[in-house]
Parts: sequence; C-alpha cells; structure tokens
Amino acid sequence: GADQVIHNAAWYEVGIGGREAQQRMHEVNVDGARNTLTLAYELGVPRIVNVSSIVAYGATGPEVRDESHSRQAPPPNPYERTKTEAPNLALALIARGAPIMQAMPGAV
Repeated sequence: GADQVIHNAAWYEVGIGGREAQQRMHEVNVDGARNTLTLAYELGVPRIVNVSSIVAYGATGPEVRDESHSRQAPPPNPYERTKTEAPNLALALIARGAPIMQAMPGAV
C-alpha cells in the first residue's frame, strides 16, 4: 500500500580489507538493493527511488557528465564495486518496466 519506496541503505567501512567485511558490504549494498527494489516492483509500488553514489560512475574526467555516462575502468575497491553493481541492478529492473528513479549524490 506504499505510494513510494526510497532505498538509501548502504554500508561502508574505511580501510575495509578482509573477505568477511567485503562479503558484508556486498550483502548490504548489492543484495539489499536487489531485495528492496525487486520487492517494491513486484508489489506494484508506483514510485521507487534508488539512492547510490557518484562513485558508481568512476572517474569522469574533466568534462561535465550526465546519467548516460558509464564507468570506464573497473572499480578499484569493494565499496565502489558494490555501489556500481546496485545501480546496474536497478537499470535491469527499469528495462523490465519498474518505475525506478536513481539518485547519485556525492555525499549522503
């Protein structure tokens, strides 16, 4: 019965290194996004917002870029990798008809 769902959950840890911490980051940032966005779509929520991060775009160079820009190099760390995967999941759902809008702030 919700009019909208806003997914803004993420987990980040400075200096993340171990496999267990990286797995946790993937579970929260990627699996959490998948679960939330997919369920909202399946339940017919009319407006879904996925909040990710500007790091999903990677280095954009000196030119002004818009949301059509795609990452040009592999993510250099686990956080950027997960924050790149989650918006791609949203794009796949959008292609299936999900009413998802994405926000990519520089800071939350």
